[in-house]
Amino acid sequence: MRLVKLFKLSWDGLRLEDEGQVIYRGRGSEAAKIYRIDGQFYVFLVDNDARDGDRKQVVLRGPRLDGPLERKVVLERGNGATRSCSQGALVQVREGSWWLIEHRISQRPCFCAATRQSAVMSVTLEIPDDVSQAMRVPPPELEARLRLELAAALYAQQVLSLGKTAQLAGLTRFEMNSVLARRGVPMHYSAQELAEDLAYARSC
Repeated sequence: MRLVKLFKLSWDGLRLEDEGQVIYRGRGSEAAKIYRIDGQFYVFLVDNDARDGDRKQVVLRGPRLDGPLERKVVLERGNGATRSCSQGALVQVREGSWWLIEHRISQRPCFCAATRQSAVMSVTLEIPDDVSQAMRVPPPELEARLRLELAAALYAQQVLSLGKTAQLAGLTRFEMNSVLARRGVPMHYSAQELAEDLAYARSC
């Protein structure tokens, strides 16, 4: 398991001023790059997929770097790439369009056109101080814990598929599956999840 952590730096960038906050957990996450565009933060990184071993280009997006961050796989084998992704960077050219300069395993660097879409709903939850204290969860971890608990509960009620559950919790499907198994939550295979797997299989 590899962690992507956010640290506060001194004004000159020479010292760490806190212990850091985990913003992403992955099997092989690396090469994280941060951008701020029109009030939104974007974190580009590559990560390994437990299902097929493919290295995918992942983007995290949100109004704050400390969360919540929406996770989306934007490039993988079958949806525009013939080889696994390695490292890349987002650039804007003079005319205003955005491009991802992407390096593929055993290939020359290539350019991919990039577009942005708005698909994030923000929800504010007010929790009384005494309730928060009774939960015995460190404040920096509270939001991630609540997202995980909500995701697990919705999966147990068969409201969300495993893929959507993992997305809500900010985990990979492999990680979410492990969490549910440790909690003894019965696995279910919905029509939506079948459609997702079929779409993935057709793209390979």
